[in-house]
Amino acid sequence: NKDFIIENDVLIEYTGKGGEVVIPNGVTSIGDEAFADCDGLTSVEIPNGVTNIGDAAFDGCSSLTSIELPSSVTSIGDSAFFYCSSLTSITFEGTMEEWNAIEKGFNWNYNTGYNTNTGKYCMIVLVQ
Repeated sequence: NKDFIIENDVLIEYTGKGGEVVIPNGVTSIGDEAFADCDGLTSVEIPNGVTNIGDAAFDGCSSLTSIELPSSVTSIGDSAFFYCSSLTSITFEGTMEEWNAIEKGFNWNYNTGYNTNTGKYCMIVLVQ
């Protein structure tokens, strides 16, 4: 896919225009700043097998409203969703125990979207 620069199963950079993005199967890691400042990005589906989301991977993706994380994710980097101001929920395809076990970096969800229904920032939706 020409919208992705992938090296050794690591998504290094997204070069597309945004919208609804499905990350290709076979990717195991999303690199640091891979989608940073992609303000046209509205949703991301991450395939099972991805274990790591890098530092500032989605930093400044201000139009991102939804993201699906597989239960294979074990670490989320510093500022991964920093200033994703429209992101009100993250769908996690696992249990609360698995979610709590993920290593989450400093400010990983800083200034994510405010959900007026729940009064919380970026709530986690579990799919089991």
